[in-house]
Amino acid sequence: MPMTKWWKMLVRRERLPQWAYWLYVLMVAVVLYYATYTVSFGADDFSSVDRSLGAHWASLWSWNGAVATLFFAVALDLFIRARFWGMLFWVPFMLYQTLRMYMYYCLGISDPSSYVGIFLGTDWEEARSYMTFGNAMWLAGSVLANAGIYLLGRFLIVRCRIIAWRWIPAAETAFLAGWVCMVEFAYIYICPPYDSFVIAVLDAQKTIRKGGELATLKKLPKAAEGASSLVQRGGPVTVIFIVGESVRADHLQVCGYERRTTPLLAARRQRGELAVFPNVLSFDTSTEKSVVGMMTNAANDRRVPTVGSFVSLFRKHGFQTAFFYNMRREATPPMMLLTEDCEDRYFSDSFLADGILSRVKDVLAEGDGNRLIVLQTKGSHYHYSNKYPREGFSVFLPDEHDRDLSMQKPDLVNAYDNSILYLDYFLDSLMEFSRERNVVLVYCSDHGESFGEGGRFLHGGPLSMMEQRQVPLLVWCSSAYREKNPRLWENLTRRQGGAAEHGNLFHTVLGLAGIWSVWYEQALDLAAEEAAS
Repeated sequence: MPMTKWWKMLVRRERLPQWAYWLYVLMVAVVLYYATYTVSFGADDFSSVDRSLGAHWASLWSWNGAVATLFFAVALDLFIRARFWGMLFWVPFMLYQTLRMYMYYCLGISDPSSYVGIFLGTDWEEARSYMTFGNAMWLAGSVLANAGIYLLGRFLIVRCRIIAWRWIPAAETAFLAGWVCMVEFAYIYICPPYDSFVIAVLDAQKTIRKGGELATLKKLPKAAEGASSLVQRGGPVTVIFIVGESVRADHLQVCGYERRTTPLLAARRQRGELAVFPNVLSFDTSTEKSVVGMMTNAANDRRVPTVGSFVSLFRKHGFQTAFFYNMRREATPPMMLLTEDCEDRYFSDSFLADGILSRVKDVLAEGDGNRLIVLQTKGSHYHYSNKYPREGFSVFLPDEHDRDLSMQKPDLVNAYDNSILYLDYFLDSLMEFSRERNVVLVYCSDHGESFGEGGRFLHGGPLSMMEQRQVPLLVWCSSAYREKNPRLWENLTRRQGGAAEHGNLFHTVLGLAGIWSVWYEQALDLAAEEAAS
């Protein structure tokens, strides 16, 4: 075929064979993929791209990159040849990327992709607390900016007859590549189109992976199915297991923090009532995954558990079981699954722990039989300043924070420390109410929190971020429990201060309750003889 004929076919794309047209679209997608990498990261080639971002970006030759590129090729075709359907196809991704940019600009999070799921998975009342009038105006402006850039592109490609871009693929390629580069300079307000697709595809894969992890959790055998036995710990015993939220160990006075954030707990430790483990490594940096490591036999070196939650073992041996959560909706799917064997469930309309404190006390007062209480609080989850009553707990000031976290770090830390002060009051209230009973209370946070380390805030980051993984473990035993089980208490106090992890909790809780099981590993029980040696 003469060269001139091929050129005419290229200029008038409608005459191109379908295979040639799609080859062209795919080539455009590849070019934009590489352009996005180069502009975003300043990389000259794939090998120089920071591989620490591999969880969020993938090279073109990986499965993630191939799917995203093919996906983008289809999007380009819709963008070029269709009006209504093209707009419908692009709008969800623009809105999704806008939310990510909100996390970046308004909350000061440098890598927001890890946090979008946390934001979307938050209760509406909690999510609303993130929003201020200024942030809402910013979101509206960003949506309009994205819609405008889309319509501008459609106008230039389809309607601009003077430049005749409708017929010249090369011009389209240059325009779209220029669009990516131009938008990168205004990245805060306008969402690069290819970014939207890459992030959407990768985050969708994360969601699918979470579904697979939940399915795996459902298939696990119940802990009650194996052989087990009960040894009385000096009569009926109540075990209170509390899952904290976003509490990092180095912000607790009782763990060595210079501020008086836990004066009541510090006093109990001085009186010899409290064992403190300040060097506990969490299973993960998100609640959904960490609770699995806290309530099953999973561990940091054994990421997939082989048995379900310890709750079924308690119920098997006649313990009354109850689950409390101070939110009006259900807890995360993994937590609901882990506590499915609890006979009673209680939810609160308030972020404040007071919303469930009175109900927990009512349950404790109902009798002296064996009892397990699992309690999950919102603790020190962002937005920190609505996790404590203003009166009596706004000690560290100023504690107002409403926009860019990186610009308000002192206020942010003050509010966070005030939430720890309220945690101190909450735990002390439970301990004081239980002091005449045979009770053991185990508190451990699900994960820590970042305050600008590595440019990150909040949680849900890589496992390498140690400030998001160093959490406190507190074990309190009433005087009755200590008197009836002196060896267990001696082992705990001897071991406190040493290294531990979420993987110890399953076995320690069973040991403190006097439950032996084929799933129980004495070497991981912090109160067992071997643990103290």
